[in-house]
Amino acid sequence: MTVKRISKWRLLGERLAKLKDGESIDLESEGDLAEEASKIRHGLDDIRTYALIRRTVKVVDRKIVITRVRTWQKRSGL
Repeated sequence: MTVKRISKWRLLGERLAKLKDGESIDLESEGDLAEEASKIRHGLDDIRTYALIRRTVKVVDRKIVITRVRTWQKRSGL
């Protein structure tokens, strides 16, 4: 039996999906925080399901803060 590993982006995306609008995830990180925040933005955008969740990724007080803003909604009538 082969066990499939879940990527760190998928795990982070699942945590983000469980948040309500306005809630945040704080991540501790070492090294260049701006570079790490950029990797998080692009990593989540690469998974279509999580790219639809509007969020902000900011560096605040030596932490990376990911805040769920809202979910994209399909417009009716188009």
